[in-house]
Amino acid sequence: MTQKSKYDQRLLLEQVKQLYEQSHIASLGVVAVSIGIGFVLWGLVPHAHLALWVFAAITITLIRHFFIIRFRRMDINAEDAGRWKKLFLFLIFISGTIWGSSAILIFPATSFPHQLLLSFFLVGMVSGGISTFSTVLPAFIAFTFPALLPIISVFLNAGTLIQQSMGLMILLYLAFASMIAYHMFNKNLTTLKLRFENIDLIHFLEEEKHRTDAINKDLKEEVGQRKRIEKILKKHRENLEVMVSDRTTALKKSNIDLKNEMADRKQLEKQLLQAQKIEAIGTMAAGIAHDFNNILSGIQGNTSLALLNIDATHELYNKFNDIEAYISSGTELTRQLLDFANPKNSGRQPVDIDLLINDTATMFCRTKKEIQLHTSYNNKNKIIEADSGQIRQAIINLLVNAWQAMPNGGDIHIITEDITIKDMENTLYKISSGDYIKISISDSGIGMAPSLTAKIFDPFYTTKKKEKGTGLGLSSVYGIIKSHDGHIRVDSQPGKGSTFHIYLPVSHKQTPVIHPPDESIATGSETILIIDDEPDILEIGKEMLEALGYQVHSAQNGNKAIEYYSRYNGMIHLIILDMIMPGMNGEQVYERLVEINPDVKVLLSSGYSQNGLTEKTLKKGCNGFIQKPFKIQLLSQTIRKILTAPV
Repeated sequence: MTQKSKYDQRLLLEQVKQLYEQSHIASLGVVAVSIGIGFVLWGLVPHAHLALWVFAAITITLIRHFFIIRFRRMDINAEDAGRWKKLFLFLIFISGTIWGSSAILIFPATSFPHQLLLSFFLVGMVSGGISTFSTVLPAFIAFTFPALLPIISVFLNAGTLIQQSMGLMILLYLAFASMIAYHMFNKNLTTLKLRFENIDLIHFLEEEKHRTDAINKDLKEEVGQRKRIEKILKKHRENLEVMVSDRTTALKKSNIDLKNEMADRKQLEKQLLQAQKIEAIGTMAAGIAHDFNNILSGIQGNTSLALLNIDATHELYNKFNDIEAYISSGTELTRQLLDFANPKNSGRQPVDIDLLINDTATMFCRTKKEIQLHTSYNNKNKIIEADSGQIRQAIINLLVNAWQAMPNGGDIHIITEDITIKDMENTLYKISSGDYIKISISDSGIGMAPSLTAKIFDPFYTTKKKEKGTGLGLSSVYGIIKSHDGHIRVDSQPGKGSTFHIYLPVSHKQTPVIHPPDESIATGSETILIIDDEPDILEIGKEMLEALGYQVHSAQNGNKAIEYYSRYNGMIHLIILDMIMPGMNGEQVYERLVEINPDVKVLLSSGYSQNGLTEKTLKKGCNGFIQKPFKIQLLSQTIRKILTAPV
């Protein structure tokens, strides 16, 4: 049996166990909800239908509860897990279908408040099922979709706008609930895999320990035998004692080396787990930012089209401008999330340290409502030459350290000021020529004793409990600051908080000049093919391009796009290509397009930032990149720049 198949069986067994364990109490609550619905709707729907539905809902719940109790009393092995999983999926599908049938059998057609109440009951059942059933994603789908799709259909086909809006809200909730369940499923799967790997590693170390104990036992027996020989051969006593002493010394050294090796392996394991956690958080943040950018794209597209059709005197003109401002704020937030998920290692460049600190601290404290952020930027020299990704990481590590030092919340103060080379002469630091910027980050936390501050930057040193950290955060800050020819020190007293002082050399280079965006609109009459897997993005993109005067064709996946371009490539002047699509991604589609026409003009578009796969595809010859969401002005100018460029 391979390692992979062994883990697969163990994962399936553990997922099924979690599924049945988590469903135990929930199944009892379903009975109460079913009776409550019957009581509320008794005077509004036919009693026979209502009684039949309540009986069916309670019956299937009791059947499920019977099998849950039976499962918990049995000793289930990996071979039986698949059968129990199929049984659960079958029963939960029937349960979801019965709950979904409430939109048909017991729908209170004459009372909209009771329709809302029935909707909230169904949505509440699905909300409870997210944590309960997401352990096995098909179980969540088997219950959720049959439970909600009927009432969504009933509302969407209703005659009133408010009912149709209600149907759309429940449909949107279904999409978000499915996305949350999908992320919880992947997170749980990753956690289980790590746990099994850790268990195997512990077993391996235990076997190594047993082997070492056996060696030690053999060595002790050998020492004893040599002592018995010493009594017989007294004339060789001195030589024998030397041999025993040497062997004992070697044994002690071997034990010390083995203990050190085991300690190193445990420490490496902790580092690996920490890196995997950070990677998982980064991946999730990037995915959320990408999806949010797609949502903003639809809002931005409609707003651009609306502004295109009204003038500044229109009563809604300022409202639409406000919406664009909110979209810009949302876009900046997703940019920070993408920078966190995929920090660029761009080397040393001139950086405005005040802007970098403000962006990083604002993003960090946005999720920590118990913390009050206070900033004071007093430095006239604002430019340093640095790797912005590394400096951002150092600031985040210091903010995390401050947050952890204030378990009940508190205040973080960030102050910057200019420090001359003359001021630095009074310090113990080895200084280079030029002035410095001093950054002070203070917290109102528990503080530290002098004995702790002396070791705070040592690798793996930490005052936290074992499960709270690895002790690498501040040591990495120290390494980053030193690599930028800077210095760092800490002032702290128990009960009075801590202040970290960072000194970074001033740079007299200039940051790149950012010109204000051109708000003019460039039109055209060429033919454009737009490729995107999101129907809403595809539709609004088509409307924007048609508003600019272009002839537009669309394709919702790579295969359809390639098939269309193969037949009509002579008529297509430009292709707007989404990077992230199921099946064939943007890079693969571009390679097929180039095979058809080496001179094809392609504009890449994505909710992710311009790095990774996008950067790789651009280097293959793509003509440009535009990040979602984008205004119609930027889209029009980018298209004209590509179309008018010489071949």
